Amino acid sequence: MYTMTKTITFLTGLSIFLFIGCNNSDNNEAKKDADCCSEKTSEQLVLNTLTKEETANGWTLLFDGETTAGWRGFKLDQFPDKGWRAVDGALMIEYSGTGEAGYAGDIITEKAYGNFDLKIDWKISPGGNSGILLNVIESDKYSATWHTAHEIQVIDDFGYDAVHNYVMNVRQISGAYYDMYTPKRAAANVQGKWNNARIRMENGHLQHWLNEVLVIDAQLWTPEWEERVSKSKFHVYPDFGLAKEGHIGLQDHGQQVWYRNIRIKEL
Repeated sequence: MYTMTKTITFLTGLSIFLFIGCNNSDNNEAKKDADCCSEKTSEQLVLNTLTKEETANGWTLLFDGETTAGWRGFKLDQFPDKGWRAVDGALMIEYSGTGEAGYAGDIITEKAYGNFDLKIDWKISPGGNSGILLNVIESDKYSATWHTAHEIQVIDDFGYDAVHNYVMNVRQISGAYYDMYTPKRAAANVQGKWNNARIRMENGHLQHWLNEVLVIDAQLWTPEWEERVSKSKFHVYPDFGLAKEGHIGLQDHGQQVWYRNIRIKEL
């Protein structure tokens, strides 16, 4: 348990990390017009559709903005009958306050993917928490998606501690490869504003751009990756992160979150 002094020191360090991330304009990995503190969305396009160019280049929609077609519950044959729903052009999970236990449970794509390029917009509620899950497998040995899947963190960076009285570490902020890799910089918008994420997985090379900023660039299944697993919460799950293909998942962590413009290209 943190002492009060350690907690204050950590919060100060985390605040500086987040502040620098939102004010560092000299980042070579960001586009010239990228500003992580401004809202980045695809609202200039028709939501939940593909452009002619995207269609020609092999992209497919994973959410049509109106139905839950193409998705089902984790270890279920059908979509959950509570919690998750399509509303106002977004795939939304209701607030339940149940935390990691969830309410409706995580949802996954009906199809499994190996190498892919995924684009998705997300918006979080005050104190909200969720995640985008990669290479989800279903096994009788494991009761949760995150026991085996890679998780890209989705969270209210500045409001989570105040709501839940929990001090995050930098491997738990938005954009992180949860408990494995710290984002290169903080790039998430404040809660209530849309964020744009792009996640590319190719032969174990995982890259994540958040609001046009490259925040994660990791090579999976290397000795360095294995060492990180051994020092993470996932070390108790022998199959964590080993699947070469699996489902895309969205996490129910008890707080409200919205997803839209979900599209994927198989590589």
